[in-house]
Amino acid sequence: MLMNTARCNHLTLYSVNNMSGDYLHSMGWVEDKDIGTIPQEWNFLEGYTDPDSCRDTKLVHFTLGTPDMVDTPSEYSHEWWYYATRKSIFGANTWIHKAGLECK
Repeated sequence: MLMNTARCNHLTLYSVNNMSGDYLHSMGWVEDKDIGTIPQEWNFLEGYTDPDSCRDTKLVHFTLGTPDMVDTPSEYSHEWWYYATRKSIFGANTWIHKAGLECK
């Protein structure tokens, strides 16, 4: 999701921590006219997007769970594990190594 932060000034720390998850995820805080689109290759929803309709996937949303979760197979597992264990994004590799998880 890309957001124009100048137009989201009502999403304060307080409001985000107190609004319901349903309200936030359903984008109830923004008018429909202000919601745009992004190309399919940047919005691949695993388990929903037809893989044949998007051959140049650049960003995967793991809607069924990330590859470190039990019973969440993914054709993108290898890439997920690569970045999670080697790239130290937000400390993810530290958590994975401490948890004893391994690249599948």
